[in-house]
Amino acid sequence: MGGGFEQAERVRLRLLPDDTAWLLRTRNSLAWCYVRLNRNQDALNALEPLMGPQYSLGNIGALEWQKTRLQYALALANLTRYADAESMLKDSLREVQQVMGENNHITGLVWDYLGEIYQDAGRWSEAIDAHQHAYSIMKASVGENARSTLVVAAELAFSDYLSRGAAQALPKLEAAHASLAGKFGEGSAFTQQAAFYLAAAMVDLDRITEAAQLMEGVDAGSLTPADPGADWAARVSGLKGILLMRQGQVDQGRAQVSEAIARLTAEKAPAWMIQPLQAALKGGAPHSLVRD
Repeated sequence: MGGGFEQAERVRLRLLPDDTAWLLRTRNSLAWCYVRLNRNQDALNALEPLMGPQYSLGNIGALEWQKTRLQYALALANLTRYADAESMLKDSLREVQQVMGENNHITGLVWDYLGEIYQDAGRWSEAIDAHQHAYSIMKASVGENARSTLVVAAELAFSDYLSRGAAQALPKLEAAHASLAGKFGEGSAFTQQAAFYLAAAMVDLDRITEAAQLMEGVDAGSLTPADPGADWAARVSGLKGILLMRQGQVDQGRAQVSEAIARLTAEKAPAWMIQPLQAALKGGAPHSLVRD
């Protein structure tokens, strides 16, 4: 992934270095690949030249503008530079509201990404507020059953779970999973992300058999496009490890959970991803698997 766009960038620099449209398409595609390969600094380096005023929303159009800004913010967040990501997205939000209005689809996308930054940083109430703004805009602008609206509804359910716990969030998680599965299929990245959070909530509520059945279909390799900032291999393995422990396979489960903790720690994952795994090794009562 990324090699073809790196070659395209070399060709662009040699043949048409001043072609703005080609520059934007190539750098945005390259950054998308870098983020999903966890090469976040490379993504920032590719997009940094596009942050200048000559590449404002009014100058380059909404499509390339939102790709540039949102991928840049995502790379910042993946490097745990949450304050920088928040500042950039708030600046972008002011710009898009001024140019395109408060209820435009692009405005909703910026609100959604801002919610994801808050979620990564463990700022749950702000994440819920941002995702609620995004959902209202998406529902009004593109419809309740549109792809972006369903994805934002799922993000809102995740934030609700992380903030308020399984009992309150379970109906939203079940609805989000069903909607995404119906729209995109069980194997899509967004559906699998919803399955992961739904399974975690079910474990919290001691519904182990149902959670295990859900996790059988979750493939860590498919989850990165939905949320490239997380080490999904470690998170999925950790959740499956806890399920093994709860099903009586204690030694195997503990080994998986311990390995997941080590990987997430090495990747400098947020504390809210690691602490519940650490608590599980101590044999505590059912608790959230994804929040502190």
